[in-house]
Amino acid sequence: EITRFEDLPNEIIFDILNYLTLEHTHCSFIDLNSRLSSLIRSSNNLTLIFDEKLDRLLMESYKFQLVHLIIDTSNECDLAQFFNLHSLIIYNRNLNHITQIRPKTLPNLVNLLFLLKSDFKV
Repeated sequence: EITRFEDLPNEIIFDILNYLTLEHTHCSFIDLNSRLSSLIRSSNNLTLIFDEKLDRLLMESYKFQLVHLIIDTSNECDLAQFFNLHSLIIYNRNLNHITQIRPKTLPNLVNLLFLLKSDFKV
């Protein structure tokens, strides 16, 4: 018998979604059926890449569920709106982003990483 994606147990779907960014998860699965939409909306382990192409409406819709945030832009980003954030990666060390990193602003932050684009040169 063939198993369809939507027939998988919730735990396996959540495991799969953990490998995807919010943009990919939302675009790929949000309107396939009501169960998948509900699972995505209830997920508490979402990753967002904040870059030049970010859909701000998508960010607003999921900001309370975001646990991992990757900032790859110098555009303004109010980190206080992501109070559930556990992991933050910032590329190119924008002073505006760095000055927002405080225990009161990000009380659940456990991992913080600063990277330069040159860190990835081989």
